[in-house]
Amino acid sequence: MKAVVMVGDQTYEMRRVPLVENRWETMVPVPPDKDSIRYIFKFDYLVNSIPVPEPDSKLSPEYKLTIVDKK
Repeated sequence: MKAVVMVGDQTYEMRRVPLVENRWETMVPVPPDKDSIRYIFKFDYLVNSIPVPEPDSKLSPEYKLTIVDKK
């Protein structure tokens, strides 16, 4: 499985967290002149099929990250 965070036309690859099952992380930069970003997750994976596995992907709903205290 491959997981990425999509912010506009930029993608940021996520990595599995060692020792924690089903947890993925990445760093997404927020420009200094912005107080929020909108993003979605994309998951690419293989589906078991005959005669060979086939690629597929899913997109999450859109989320919004808001920075409330910029010091």
